[in-house]
Amino acid sequence: MDLTAMVVLGGLWDASSVRSSTVDEVKAVLDAMPFPVVVLPDAAEAHLQNPPRQLVEWPASVLWIGPGEVRTIELGGTDFAFAGPLAPALRAEGKVVFTNMPQLLPTNVPVVTPPDDRPDSTLHVLEVSPLVPGSGGGTPRAQLVTWTDDRGLEAADIDFDLTVGEPRTIDVGVHEDSASLVQELDGAVAASSPLDRIIVSGRVGPRLVIPPALDWRPVRDDVTVVWRDLAYEFPTASPEDRTVAAGLVRRLSGAGPDVARRHQALALGVSSLEGADAS
Repeated sequence: MDLTAMVVLGGLWDASSVRSSTVDEVKAVLDAMPFPVVVLPDAAEAHLQNPPRQLVEWPASVLWIGPGEVRTIELGGTDFAFAGPLAPALRAEGKVVFTNMPQLLPTNVPVVTPPDDRPDSTLHVLEVSPLVPGSGGGTPRAQLVTWTDDRGLEAADIDFDLTVGEPRTIDVGVHEDSASLVQELDGAVAASSPLDRIIVSGRVGPRLVIPPALDWRPVRDDVTVVWRDLAYEFPTASPEDRTVAAGLVRRLSGAGPDVARRHQALALGVSSLEGADAS
């Protein structure tokens, strides 16, 4: 499939907590795209004085739209307009406008935007749903938006396989402590070629701390480390055990929401308590 461009309508990361290493990884991936990438900040990032995107210098093929900016960009011989979340009401110059403004939309051209309450006067709105809302992960999924004079705007969900470099795999389940995991991660990064991907998956043991709770980042920004398909294994504590560590285990273990955060908080807490006991 010959794609013209990729557009990110906000939500590229959680601007309040994203790590600089994640920004570096996103830059490397977007830089490897064989077409232009247009990125709009979401409303949360638009209000930050020092947004994460300013941590790195972006390649010319990655076009960031300012929070209050309206810009017309030619893609594939057609002019498209892009409006940031703080842009004023506008009459866009272009065949289609992409925006994540919550309310003030142009009324003279078709619009591509995330779902929200829309004014009835809008000519045509194509709503594209969030792909990975609040998961902290990613999937090889996108929405293909097409526009023609006769059929107007159309969208379809697609799965894609973007081959960027060579994949390397690490089974996190073979590691019982973070030191050995870091050693394997550092070795894999050192042995990688530019744009290789290191895919880390498997069982996360009861006492294993992984990023972002673990303070580790690759020493190179041209290698992407992907954490996916992780299964978190919790420790157990008998009802008769009345230690502080056992109390933490009973409080944080088990199925339910925020499994990854609870697991990592428990691993850090138990490790800290054991360190205090040893001293």
